[in-house]
Amino acid sequence: MASPPGHGRRIGWVFAALLVGLVVMACLSLFAGRLGFSVRDTLAALLGRDGPDAATIVPVILHIRVPRILAAIVLGGVLALAGNVYQIAFRNYLVSQDILGVSTGAAVGAAAAIIAGQSAVLIQAGAFVGGLASIAITVGLAAAFRRADQTLSLILAGILTAGFMTSGLGLLKYLADPDTQLQAIVFWTLGGLSSVTLAQLASIAAPVLVCTVVLLLLRWRLTLFAFDDAEALSLGTNIRLLRYVAILAATLLIASVVSVAGTIGWIGLVIPQISRLVCGSDGRHVLPLSLVIGALFLLVIDTASRQFFAADIPIGIFTGFIGTPVFVAALVYRFVRRPA
Repeated sequence: MASPPGHGRRIGWVFAALLVGLVVMACLSLFAGRLGFSVRDTLAALLGRDGPDAATIVPVILHIRVPRILAAIVLGGVLALAGNVYQIAFRNYLVSQDILGVSTGAAVGAAAAIIAGQSAVLIQAGAFVGGLASIAITVGLAAAFRRADQTLSLILAGILTAGFMTSGLGLLKYLADPDTQLQAIVFWTLGGLSSVTLAQLASIAAPVLVCTVVLLLLRWRLTLFAFDDAEALSLGTNIRLLRYVAILAATLLIASVVSVAGTIGWIGLVIPQISRLVCGSDGRHVLPLSLVIGALFLLVIDTASRQFFAADIPIGIFTGFIGTPVFVAALVYRFVRRPA
């Protein structure tokens, strides 16, 4: 269906405004936290000028706040993009990034590394391998349901994989030392940005960049999921291959970011709903918009949590508390109040 006149231009202005808002929020986030620095002192310290707090300001800004801001932008955008791709590929707007058991598998990998007493780098590697193992199991199980619909078989296989991984995670928690290891596992599964470093972000830069570019390039073809498989095939598109490529790229994105920051829920479910309220269901517009809105959403939440709470509460808790009412409001507007 053709877009109304001026629709593309309006979406362009919205996208530009969101980008400006993201940049402004990132700058404001530099000054948020328990250690309050003035703009003047901060700029002077970053420019190399001596000041009363220069020795404190520079390491806090460069080694704590900048990595955290970048992590919020990357993780928020990637989770929103991946969740949106899942919803388009599965033709179900209630699907989230956990549908294939990737997050749970990553938690199992991280928990196993924690129990084994591994370093932070190996814990991240374990989480990434666990996420990939989950998608491998899911695809293998889905292949066993050859006579079933491809979308249905993947969802069923994902539910089975997630259930198996949840049991595995429960077993690892039972075996963990309650005084040290169990606390670390629970904290990791709640998701957090406080311990993310530039080195960790650099380690996932390649898969995140490649998969994001692939999905954005495919956004024109993802509109074909609005048709059933037979109609898409009649248009000359291998819809099964397209679905697997899109899901694989989205899954690699999720495994990458979860390995760095733990499980952060709701973003992949809520942000696509907001994006569709703004620009409709056309993947050409909704995917880039989800990327920016997700980044801004997580950055705002993380900045507010650092500004208003003395304790470093895991970000996954806030996304749940805030995401739930936002999701309900989006659904009410979409299906109740919005005219047909």
